[in-house]
Formats: sequence, structure tokens, C-alpha cells
Amino acid sequence: LCALSPLTPRDISESFNICLKLLKKCDFLEIMSFVLHPPRDLPGSREAADALEQFIELWVKSGLKPEQILLENQPGDNLSFLLATADRLGSGLCFDFAHCHMGRPAAEADICDYAAQSELWHLNAPGPALDGHAPLTALSISQKKALSGLLSKSGQRTYTHSSHVLMLELFEWSKIEQSMPVLEECISASVLY
Repeated sequence: LCALSPLTPRDISESFNICLKLLKKCDFLEIMSFVLHPPRDLPGSREAADALEQFIELWVKSGLKPEQILLENQPGDNLSFLLATADRLGSGLCFDFAHCHMGRPAAEADICDYAAQSELWHLNAPGPALDGHAPLTALSISQKKALSGLLSKSGQRTYTHSSHVLMLELFEWSKIEQSMPVLEECISASVLY
């Protein structure tokens, strides 16, 4: 769904059918939520909202619940648009920390609102490429401080969700091992905020 532009109803239907086949293969895992990258070429456009709406309509018609879809922010996305779209469509949110620090950075208030309302957080550092997933050891001092601040605000339970699933979105075990002490440091620092 994220790579197509302009999106036709047939493109959306084909994307949905691919997802449905994958879901059926993974059914035995009893997965509770599924991350969806919204249309990347159309951040904040009416066309993107229409494409997501059509995708979710197909999802619901197949017997699935819209809240099982977690819309993940992509680099340069309009987070306010994604929040409003998720609210309107009944979907959930996935917050990718590194994506907020790649491309055109989002405003801090928008990042806080988006993160606070997201059920799942993908934690990694911006990599050398837009799709790079670097270990948390690659975070700058200001990025570590930002992560600690977000963790602190999420711990105050003043937002929609009282808890978030934190996931190190890294694809090599060594990067996970490198990242754990940094994540522990950020969590500890968040208590001091």
C-alpha cells in the first residue's frame, strides 16, 4: 500500500489481498495487531486518507477489526493527519521513533501526541538510509533526551493509552544487545523527568 501512487481501487484491493494471504499464513500465531505503512508518497493528502479508508473497509468486510491495524508514521509524515485519520477510521497507531528524526522532522508537540496515543513503539536510531534501522547507540544526545522525555510522558498515564509496547525494531541480535543498555538508561532517565 505504501509504495503506490496514484492509488487506484484495484491497487488497494491487490494490496489488501496480499495482506490477507499473509495474515492467514500467520493465523496460528494469534497476532493481535498489524502494522500498516500508510501511502508514503501522499502524506496528509485526501488521496491518502481515501486509500486508507478503502483498505480498512476491505479489512472490516473480511471480518477483521479496524483497531487491529496500527498506522505507522513514516519519515516526513504529517502526524496530525495520521492521528485524525486513525481516529476517523477506528484504527490504532504505531510510533516509530527514528522515523520522526529522519527527513523533515516533525514538531515536538506532534511527536508527543502521536507517541502518547500509539499502542506500539518501534525503537531504533535513524540509520544511514531512510529505511535504515540503527541501534540505539547511534542516537545523538538530544535524541536520547527526547526518547527519555517521551517515555516520561507516557509513564504519567495522562494520555489515551496507559501503556505502550516497546519494541526494538532491529534486525540483528548484536544491534539489540547494543541497544538494551541505552534503552535502560533512557527508561531510568525518564523517571527523573
